[in-house]
Amino acid sequence: MQSSHTCFRHILLRTIPYTLLEPGDLRAVSKHLGSGALRAFKEYHFQGAAAWLEHWERSSHSPCAGDARAALDAANLRTGIAERRNGVVRRLVMRLAESVFATYPVREYVAGATGDSASSDKRIEGARRELRGRYLAALPGVVARFCYFADSYNVVAHRYQDLSLASRFGDEAVDVVEQEAFLEALIPFLEAPLIGLISEARTDDQAGSWLTVRVLDACHGLPLPIALLARSKVEALLRFRQTAV
Repeated sequence: MQSSHTCFRHILLRTIPYTLLEPGDLRAVSKHLGSGALRAFKEYHFQGAAAWLEHWERSSHSPCAGDARAALDAANLRTGIAERRNGVVRRLVMRLAESVFATYPVREYVAGATGDSASSDKRIEGARRELRGRYLAALPGVVARFCYFADSYNVVAHRYQDLSLASRFGDEAVDVVEQEAFLEALIPFLEAPLIGLISEARTDDQAGSWLTVRVLDACHGLPLPIALLARSKVEALLRFRQTAV
């Protein structure tokens, strides 16, 4: 069973470097939403790159202190972010992530678990079976699945809520299993090409019904680099929905 920390580490080292300022996503935003939306989308990514660099430098596994090449790459990345240079930022984030990954491999994320201790609670096991057997089977789309669980996040209580599940298994169990499901949905949402997400949001009624500003609020609880990239995609989809009306 993998922890949420492992999931986030996977995203920071394997997902963000390959989705940050992805040229296909930039073209999709420019084509479907225009130059203003493109500037906003890129700004999220530049801020995400800056937050990612801070995380990388704070990491105890960062080779920066003993690696002159990595230290130079980090300095050049900071300059590239300041100058808003797409290609430079994307290339250097990939290089720094690979330097960490080569030394400290991250096990592949196994979906559907946030910790061994959770599986010992029968209420959590019951809620997990119900969620997977009933809810997830009805949510095949990447956007629909991500937005459904993000929409169930209560920003005031800082927990996930589903009244139908809570009535049988309790709020604590629901919070655990819905957090699992949200994290499970997060990686494919971040990794999917934006043009595919736009197409899904256009054709999937479930995705459209849950694609609201509440999804943006749920992103606030994620580590900052991840939150910024998630918000960039959610805002692009919300903008697309507004222009399509």
